[in-house]
Amino acid sequence: MKKQIIRTIIFIVIVSVTLYCFAKEISQFYALSDQNKRVILEAKKLEKANQQLKKKIELMNKDSEYVERVVRKELGMIKKGEKVYRFRE
Repeated sequence: MKKQIIRTIIFIVIVSVTLYCFAKEISQFYALSDQNKRVILEAKKLEKANQQLKKKIELMNKDSEYVERVVRKELGMIKKGEKVYRFRE
């Protein structure tokens, strides 16, 4: 009976020490796993943005009307002889 109790205590101590030693590594593993998921999501977002920019570049190379719209809208440029009227809100 005494040997059984001693074996059980030794087993519990060994398991406890093992868990204690690996607890830091396990938590670090889960933290890195979460970080990996976030990086993958960010990469997908950047890939999508990159595709949109490629489409925009392609349109600018092919469609002069599109270039004119972008220049007017984003840069506020006007053609020679045009007048700009600005209204206060």
